[in-house]
Amino acid sequence: MNIAFADRDLEACAREMRRAVRRWGTDVGSRYPQRLVVLAAAPDFSALYKLQFLRLHKLSGEYEGKYAIMLHGRWRIILSRLSEQEVLIEEVTHHYGDQGCHPIPH
Repeated sequence: MNIAFADRDLEACAREMRRAVRRWGTDVGSRYPQRLVVLAAAPDFSALYKLQFLRLHKLSGEYEGKYAIMLHGRWRIILSRLSEQEVLIEEVTHHYGDQGCHPIPH
């Protein structure tokens, strides 16, 4: 499956685990690129539902029309299905927004 990114930082974090860990911490940052490898290896969007560890589910409310897959704890990747063969990674966020997806201050 093809993966597009909403911004350059999400794409850079996919390529560089150190950057992802710096942004979201070890647990989330190390899983982010791993989840993207799984997405890329999937033959199509429907196949993602069979991978129970992803816990792929539709969202509602302000995220109507988008999907989420789990990373760690309440952290998740928000994505849009562009076609059966392509997804758009929109953001990494903490469910309910109580920690957001902002970089960790140095």
